[in-house]
Amino acid sequence: MRFMGIDLGGTSTRCVVSDVDGALLGFGRAAGGNPRSSVGDPAENLATAIRTAGIFDVDAVGIGAAGTGSARRDEMLDTLRRGLSLAGVTAPTAFDTDFGIAFRSASPSPDGRLLLAGTGAVAAQYANWEMTRRFDGLGWLLGDTGSGSWIGREALRAVAADLDGRGEPTVLSGQLLDHYGIADDPDPAQALVRVTDGTRAAEWATVTPFVIGSDGDPVASRILDAAAAALTDTLSYAGDGPTVLAGGVLGAEALRRRVEARIGATEYADHPVVGAVALAAAECGATIDREALARALRNR
Repeated sequence: MRFMGIDLGGTSTRCVVSDVDGALLGFGRAAGGNPRSSVGDPAENLATAIRTAGIFDVDAVGIGAAGTGSARRDEMLDTLRRGLSLAGVTAPTAFDTDFGIAFRSASPSPDGRLLLAGTGAVAAQYANWEMTRRFDGLGWLLGDTGSGSWIGREALRAVAADLDGRGEPTVLSGQLLDHYGIADDPDPAQALVRVTDGTRAAEWATVTPFVIGSDGDPVASRILDAAAAALTDTLSYAGDGPTVLAGGVLGAEALRRRVEARIGATEYADHPVVGAVALAAAECGATIDREALARALRNR
């Protein structure tokens, strides 16, 4: 049997095809698939990832997608179905959240809790692989505190304050001016306004690696400290039990060690897409070798 797993995040989409032994049969990557925060057509991005994986005849599909909370579920399901149709995939499909597949990919127990920080941020409590409560994941306007978009926005604000004389000098200023190609502009503060005006949350998150890489700079370190405090506060509402961390932002050592200093040891979901494959297999009453598939996905 062959199973397709798809991790549809705000920043990127990954598609994996595997069997029960965890062999990597196909792999594809494309831009993100969140209609509210990603660049381009999310359905086409999904189809591109599937086409790149190159295998369309599967027994079941499992999809974990950012933005599938009840407030936008119908919109997201329509996007997902369009993407599958564009790629010609017709197998039975199970849907979950992006954090649902992250928990399924790495938890040693079907009961526990998860903290995810990528473009957005959310905490969730699980019982028998089913989510029982969720906290935050409310989008950049209402929440996502401590997420990549939040960190990026805080960095942009700090740089803007530095440039116009209100804020503390920071190495982030030179880095972001170079990043946006405006280092030689005679009015860099207004140039920063121009290049960031109208950008989406997923684009703010692209600034986060500069913050992480500048840990030790007082401004960058304070942003990371605040992000860790916000994330662990959100997690505190999700009860006890084994904790899985997930998302690219929490994959960074500078932030993860701050979080673990507050809550203790955790598991890290290196490849949430493994949980999407496991979800597809569960649709067929099967289980996969999660560890074997995770090993096969190293450096992907």
